Amino acid sequence: MKPVHTKRHRVMKSHKSFRIGIDVRLLARRRGIGNYVFNLIQELSKTESQNKFILYTDNKNIENPVPNDSRFSLKVVGPKFYPFWEQIVLPIHAIMDKLDILHCPANAGPFFLPSKIKLILTIHDVMYMLPSSSLPSSPSLYQNIGRKYLSWIVPLVVKNAAALITVSNYSKKDILK
Repeated sequence: MKPVHTKRHRVMKSHKSFRIGIDVRLLARRRGIGNYVFNLIQELSKTESQNKFILYTDNKNIENPVPNDSRFSLKVVGPKFYPFWEQIVLPIHAIMDKLDILHCPANAGPFFLPSKIKLILTIHDVMYMLPSSSLPSSPSLYQNIGRKYLSWIVPLVVKNAAALITVSNYSKKDILK
């Protein structure tokens, strides 16, 4: 019988490391999803994996987004127009950076992504899918346009996702419904 450390070493050696991209744009607004993204990155930095993490943002003024860890790098890419950034700019950089996985933690992600790049999508809620009679109009034009965009793009992107993450059983029930 071989010693345990030899077996473990062999497993570790054969383990493939991944190039993982994470959309971190919302770190600039450290509320709900921004805090989720911050905590996700902090927890990933505590793992002992050999994975490489490329953090994508459209804002160079993010405060301390990258752990002091050589596995993490920040890539600022523009322009800031959200749908264009998410649907055109982010997939182009995912391809150029030869990602294995792209994690979009803010409800939506690119619709067109090569099948060799696995999309992980975190959906926090689906309030934007409610009928307008259930969800009053916002005084913010930006938020109203965002709701329309999400209600259109999320059902399309979900079909292409390799994995979905949600934050609660309540949200899981809403998403399944």
